[in-house]
Amino acid sequence: MTDAKTLDDFKDPTREDLKAYIAFAADRERKLMTIANDYRFRTSPSR
Repeated sequence: MTDAKTLDDFKDPTREDLKAYIAFAADRERKLMTIANDYRFRTSPSR
């Protein structure tokens, strides 16, 4: 979905709001992946 389509569907958010939402989601995903990778590394058998 493009920025323009999203802004057409939801009149209240601005383009800056949309960028902030995407940045927040991306940061959250990065943190979740880091937690998952750390857990996997700590629980894997040592070689």
